[in-house]
Amino acid sequence: MLTDPSARIAPTARVHPEAHIGPQCVIGEYCVIEQDVRIGAFCRLEPYVYVKRWTTLGENNEISAGTVLGTDPLDKNFTGERSYLRLGNGNKIREHYTVSRGTQPESATEIGSGNYIMTSGHIAHNCRIGDNTVIASCALVAGHVDVEDQAFISGGVVIHQYSRIGRLAMIGGNTRVNSDGPPFFL
Repeated sequence: MLTDPSARIAPTARVHPEAHIGPQCVIGEYCVIEQDVRIGAFCRLEPYVYVKRWTTLGENNEISAGTVLGTDPLDKNFTGERSYLRLGNGNKIREHYTVSRGTQPESATEIGSGNYIMTSGHIAHNCRIGDNTVIASCALVAGHVDVEDQAFISGGVVIHQYSRIGRLAMIGGNTRVNSDGPPFFL
């Protein structure tokens, strides 16, 4: 059995029989969980969360309503091969967020642990988000961006592809980032 018997799955949720659902998980109404998905212990998915193929969630993640994890990359070079989205432990992703998988075959988008990601934004393909970051509402993080531990990205920020945001950097609201933000930078 791939779904732990202690998991609570709403009757309207669609969970693929080959998805791994960990102990004490709560899968809300109208969630869709595709095959080749692993959801760790104690995760909570609110209604209408869609977790696409080749996505892994660690333990104690809270995913709010309308979020889509593991989307195909928004990249014209993507040809449909297997790639991944990996989330660590203890992340909170709020409503209406999208996070893409990697573009190149076998590549990954990786989000660490303890992050607080607010509403209505996007993290694109091949990004690496460290631990204990805050990404505020309506922030858009383009492909291949690295956000180091404890960085704070304010609301409405747009980060250009291949940029790097250093450890403990803070990016002010509605800012356009088209180069690197060094560690401890305001």
